[in-house]
Amino acid sequence: KDQVYKGRALSAGTSLVGLDKLQSDSYLVQVDQRIKSYWTLPQWLIGKPLRARIQITINADGSIATKKLIQSSGNPDYDEYCLQTIDKASPLPPVPEKFVNIYKINGVVIGFPD
Repeated sequence: KDQVYKGRALSAGTSLVGLDKLQSDSYLVQVDQRIKSYWTLPQWLIGKPLRARIQITINADGSIATKKLIQSSGNPDYDEYCLQTIDKASPLPPVPEKFVNIYKINGVVIGFPD
């Protein structure tokens, strides 16, 4: 079944359900675990109540197509460590074929620290 897109959002009726949702969630857990395995902060940033969110789009081979800070922590150093972590984790696991368009177009948001 082909995905139908309008602009940059999945159109109604194409949201993931059932087995597709489980498989997509499983892939996202792999992506998150890989990225977090590279997550390190210098001592002076550890323990501070900082949070950032980065949206990434992923090519079929797992390489990062784009990355964009969509929620700053308010600390430029912390934000930079988040962006560097994504670079270090690249390439990510290859995207399952049926989800290539979703992750290439809509991408996924990675939260730091969670």
